[in-house]
Amino acid sequence: MSTDRSDLQFFNCNQELYQMPHKNTCLLNRKEAADYLGVSMGTLAVWDCTKRRQLNPVKIGKLVHYRLADLDQFLDQRLSD
Repeated sequence: MSTDRSDLQFFNCNQELYQMPHKNTCLLNRKEAADYLGVSMGTLAVWDCTKRRQLNPVKIGKLVHYRLADLDQFLDQRLSD
């Protein structure tokens, strides 16, 4: 499945559940973030645990979310290397 990075509807970012109103930031859960980056959920979990990649996960209770802007920044850095 290809993901158009500009299509925020794919991640339901217009719903309150995924919005942080005070920062107007879209949050993706681990599965959505893994799909967006093209890696497995396990890879993403390992990166978080080992701090191998700086994705700045946001923990809300037991759940882990990622800011879409952080994922975009990560991809931009990887593409420019």
